[in-house]
Amino acid sequence: MKRFHRFRQRLAAAVHLTWGDFTNCILLIALLLTVAAGVVASGWASDLGQLALVTVVATLAGVALAKSRFGEVTALLLSTVYGWTFIAVVTTAALAPELGWHERYQELNRRITGWFAMVGAGQRSQDSLVFAVFVATLFWYLGHNAAWHTFRLPRLGRVVLPPAAVLLVNNLDYTGPLRLDGFLIVYGMWVLLLAVRSHLEAREYTWRRKLMPVLAGGGGNPHGANGGRAPVSLFRAGLSLTLVLVVVVAALPAIDPEALVRLRETLIEEPLEALRARLDELLGALTDPEPGGSPGYFDEEELPLGGPITLGDGDVMYVRFRDEYFDSYLVRAHRFYWRARVYETYDGLRWYAGRYTVEDMAAGAPLELPQFWERRQTILSFTWASPASTGLAYTAQQALQIGLPVEANSILADGQRVGTLDMTFKRGLRRGDYYEALVLISNAGPDRLRGAGANYPQWVTERYLALPDTVTSRTRQLALSIVNAAGAITPYDQAVALEAWLRANISYDEQAPAPPLDRADFVDWVLFELQRGYCSYYASAMTVMLRALGVPARVAGGFAEGIWDEVGQRYTVREKDTHTWVEVFFPNYGWVEFEPTTNRMVPPREPPALPTPTPTPTPTPTAPGGGGSAIGGGEVLPTLTPTPTPSPTPTPVPAPTNTPPPLESGTALPPGSALARVFLLLLFGVAALVVLLPLAILALWWWVEVRGLGGLSPAGRAYARLYIYGRWLGVRPPASDTPNERSRRLAGAAPRAARHIGQITDWYNLERYRRVRLARRAAVRSTWEQTRWALIRQVLRRRWERLLRRR
Repeated sequence: MKRFHRFRQRLAAAVHLTWGDFTNCILLIALLLTVAAGVVASGWASDLGQLALVTVVATLAGVALAKSRFGEVTALLLSTVYGWTFIAVVTTAALAPELGWHERYQELNRRITGWFAMVGAGQRSQDSLVFAVFVATLFWYLGHNAAWHTFRLPRLGRVVLPPAAVLLVNNLDYTGPLRLDGFLIVYGMWVLLLAVRSHLEAREYTWRRKLMPVLAGGGGNPHGANGGRAPVSLFRAGLSLTLVLVVVVAALPAIDPEALVRLRETLIEEPLEALRARLDELLGALTDPEPGGSPGYFDEEELPLGGPITLGDGDVMYVRFRDEYFDSYLVRAHRFYWRARVYETYDGLRWYAGRYTVEDMAAGAPLELPQFWERRQTILSFTWASPASTGLAYTAQQALQIGLPVEANSILADGQRVGTLDMTFKRGLRRGDYYEALVLISNAGPDRLRGAGANYPQWVTERYLALPDTVTSRTRQLALSIVNAAGAITPYDQAVALEAWLRANISYDEQAPAPPLDRADFVDWVLFELQRGYCSYYASAMTVMLRALGVPARVAGGFAEGIWDEVGQRYTVREKDTHTWVEVFFPNYGWVEFEPTTNRMVPPREPPALPTPTPTPTPTPTAPGGGGSAIGGGEVLPTLTPTPTPSPTPTPVPAPTNTPPPLESGTALPPGSALARVFLLLLFGVAALVVLLPLAILALWWWVEVRGLGGLSPAGRAYARLYIYGRWLGVRPPASDTPNERSRRLAGAAPRAARHIGQITDWYNLERYRRVRLARRAAVRSTWEQTRWALIRQVLRRRWERLLRRR
């Protein structure tokens, strides 16, 4: 035991640590670990497992630097080097264990440089590892700041406020099932204990100054009856009071979630909109708890084809029906798609969304569209649940109104709006926000669609029959052979036949590769060589083959319906429900969805009957005109041989014209996500400033005080620096002046530094002319440091006076 005490005393003497310093170090680690635990519990990303280790090492490194003789700038630069190195090591160690260290480092470098490349290109990254590295870097600087302002420059506010801001933002952002109030309570306990320790150290310092060693814990016999007992007693009293306050706070009722919403709305105003938008671009998907996949998968106006995908299980949105007609039975009888964007132009390797007439639509403004037959009007409520924001408005089939202001990308024909391809919110949708949409859901059965005919409007044929020259003849022949084998005459039966063939002959594979570089047409490669893929592979193949047969079709992107929650009476839409499907146009009935992807259920062909007027059947031919026809602008294909059968033609049934209730929008959950992102952006900005500003200061210091002065003695360097700073004051003595004359000129320009200027000049004269080697180098350095700041203050004072005179 005596050896242990001697070792502890030697260690404490070596690193200048006291027992109170050990206590402070433990409290700092506990305080920062509480914040780290809150961040990890909220599930911002899946790669935060090393955050606790980074926090502990950062605090210990900060204590060591604070106890060293390094200045503030030097200590910060060293901490930056230590921190980035340590974070790189622990992050690399956490990567795939089957890889070697060199391969792991290359993987880390690839992912970080990839993130910078995507951000530079204006895209959103999906890599949560990069977000984890940013968070670890933030906590490293929190640890350094807390240790420095505890052991070198005691400032309790600078210690506790930055971690408190992180924890507060984290709690405001979180909307999951866990209660994070406990982290705030525990954090408050550590803050109170640190306040007790800070106050106690201030009292000890006063006691020592007043020669009261017994109270201060020194002098006399520290192991006697009273020696050193006063600090311990005060700390115990503070600990008891802290525990009482924590118990009282824990017993108080929880904060009302609506109060948190009001707090967020109070703190965030319009000037921060641009800042939030930029942050969404940088970290929109990094906060996603599931790696890979993105709710903003269709944010771009082009849809690349090919390459593996990884989709997570995280919730993206919740969809409810406000109309009582859609009860649980009828919901199971339908299949719904939540559409974000329509892609209509195919170039052989990708799809492009059309950009036509973009109109500003106020909240609830009617989208005047053609009235199609057999449609049911209902109101859908969409609640956004993903941590990543979105700018796209999701709807179902034909949207008539949106409860938020949007920009509608519409198709106009003869001055009338005939379709809407996509809608984007004027203000991004964040987690917890919701809006309602008035939509028309198709209820047309197979008989109705078979009898729709092929009398397509011109705006449909112009846009949705076009095919590039890359589409091969064998693709066209395959489409024809499929419908001939099925005996499909009508466009509806042809779509059903192609849908069934793709589901039976193309295997589902989310890891399907991208097409080789020498392939000119994606669909041909999928149908005849790869024969596997996922939703965009299926949808592209069916759309191209339908167009080759003269049937207008397009690719739609968004989400499949998701999982029906019987208790909550809503659909839960997850990332893995990201989907593309096919929409086929039928005259008088509009766009109808088809599902060629084999891992999704086919929409029911016989929806439940609606109380609509009975149509009057009249025979009508269902096949297109006789003779051969040039399909899709290609070669002439033979006429289909099956005999057409008559089918009833319905009487038009317009959509209900009753006035719908007003649509609603707002925030359904207390997200705080925008506030969180603003604070995180500010914190990351401060962290970057903390790194870049010292580097700039260090470079300036080297340029002014080190460059070209390496071979001089301390007195010679101090004398040379006098006249480097003197030039900033306008002092430019002639070459004929002696050192003393130059000294008097400079002292006249900076009278407050006159004594130090004279002292430095005397030392220089002794070395230069009397050949006396000075032994007091520390005194020279100390004198120059005082002179430097006096000269800088004089320079700033003159610049300020000159600025005032100009005004």
